[in-house]
Amino acid sequence: MIIDTTFRSDLLPGERVLWSGAPARGLMFRASDLLLLPFGVMFTAFSLFWEWMAIENEAPLFFRFWGVPFV
Repeated sequence: MIIDTTFRSDLLPGERVLWSGAPARGLMFRASDLLLLPFGVMFTAFSLFWEWMAIENEAPLFFRFWGVPFV
């Protein structure tokens, strides 16, 4: 294998190159994305709503900062 000789100086004894090249380009969706994508959108919308309401209603600082990690 020609690639094996290219990386030979980087490999330890007994190691070999299993794969070389470039990953597939583009956007890939999996079946689990059908559930995770809507959940993520709703979660983000709720956390933005939480922050907006906490700031608009002058809630204590605890409630204002509680939503920050979720946004």
